[in-house]
Amino acid sequence: MPYMQNMQPFSYTLRQGDTLQQLARCHQTTVACLLAHNPHIEPHSLRAGTAVMIYPGEAACAQRGEYLPECMPASAPACLPECPSARPYECPPQRLPECHRARTPCPPQRPDAQMALCNDMREAWEQHVYWTRMLLISIAERLKDQSATTERLLQNPKDIAEIFGRYFCPDSVCAVERLLTEHLEIAANLITALRDGQSERADELRRQWYANADQLAEALSCLSPFYRYEEMRNMLRRHLDLTTQEIEARLAGHFEADIRAFDQVEREALLMADGFTDGIVRQFPQKFRC
Repeated sequence: MPYMQNMQPFSYTLRQGDTLQQLARCHQTTVACLLAHNPHIEPHSLRAGTAVMIYPGEAACAQRGEYLPECMPASAPACLPECPSARPYECPPQRLPECHRARTPCPPQRPDAQMALCNDMREAWEQHVYWTRMLLISIAERLKDQSATTERLLQNPKDIAEIFGRYFCPDSVCAVERLLTEHLEIAANLITALRDGQSERADELRRQWYANADQLAEALSCLSPFYRYEEMRNMLRRHLDLTTQEIEARLAGHFEADIRAFDQVEREALLMADGFTDGIVRQFPQKFRC
């Protein structure tokens, strides 16, 4: 498929109520192009939290030299950055105040900077699920590497916090790191309790695990307005649901089901990572422009 010039692709996380028609109209592309770039999505049953790659058309870039993009809300405050993040609001540009329409053209984007962030975030969350899996195997099989594996796994919250720390307030990032560490510690204790048949302790640890996910969702929502609490909560609880399927299948010796469950865990982790990247790029667009 031939692509127009000046296209700067970016990852967008679907929100409740989004449609492909809105996204196509907002970014001067077509539904057919969106589907071609995103074969994983089902056009008639879009799911909030799904990452979609968007290639804006040449017309969108030209428009930005004349007025704010069509997707900008009419109530835009004067303190908005020069090139606001894209969101499919239904607001035609003629309704914007004159002072908002006559703006300096947006500087070109830096896809290398966005790609570097995307890669870092994906690597950190892939390591999160891979080292969790290695610890699951170590505990389930009573391997001698459990202590060393646990130590490496607990480095992961620091790695994730370091990425968020490039953009957000240190105190808020510390809360995310603390809760991620607690998430992993509870998971290790839960696996052990399930392995040893301690059902009452396992039930209490599950309760703590999901409560921790809700607290982590709140901490993430405090970082950015693009990390909405309900979306974060649903995303993290799905992560726990999928990880629980993986744990139970492994401990039961159903190894094919265990592997299938982990495949789902990994796919979900990459969607989570892309959602976090999308929020940062939308909140700090100036950091991703020349």
